[in-house]
Amino acid sequence: MPKEWIDVADTAVKIGLGALITGVFTYLGVKTSHSSEKQKFMLEHKTKLLEQISDDVETYFRAFDSYIAMIAGITKHQKNNNEEGNDFSVKQKKSINERDQVLVEGWVYQKSAISRLRLVKANAAVKAVEKFYSLEKELRDRIVFDKEVPTYNEVVDLRKRVGDQKKEVHKALADFYDGLQT
Repeated sequence: MPKEWIDVADTAVKIGLGALITGVFTYLGVKTSHSSEKQKFMLEHKTKLLEQISDDVETYFRAFDSYIAMIAGITKHQKNNNEEGNDFSVKQKKSINERDQVLVEGWVYQKSAISRLRLVKANAAVKAVEKFYSLEKELRDRIVFDKEVPTYNEVVDLRKRVGDQKKEVHKALADFYDGLQT
């Protein structure tokens, strides 16, 4: 009888230990799988959000590019005709105002991009977009509020800084995207 009792206890321990090991590994597997799925979902969500941000930034950039191109064309015309420093003509003011309206409408996209960038804590990209906005403000305030006409060379210099800042914005977005992969 004692041998049977030992055999029963031995079998119970083997079954119990097997069940315990199976249960522990099942739990760890499910936990790891859930964590992996959550990370995958967050990565997909942040990637989609970054695509929306990129679209918003590019819409804003196009609005400003159109504005500064108009100013550059007018100031180049003035320079070529030795009229640099003259006020804008009525026709030129109308064209500038039309582009200015498109630019103002583009601010919604800029603000949306900044808001979303803050949401995902892409602080370097936020600063880069804000710096771009300061370049836009530099030109727009001068023309709209100060009623000054920049020289062609000043506009060319600003366009170069704008181009450099666009690259900085794109780099910040790319760096953030690369950080998502790790």
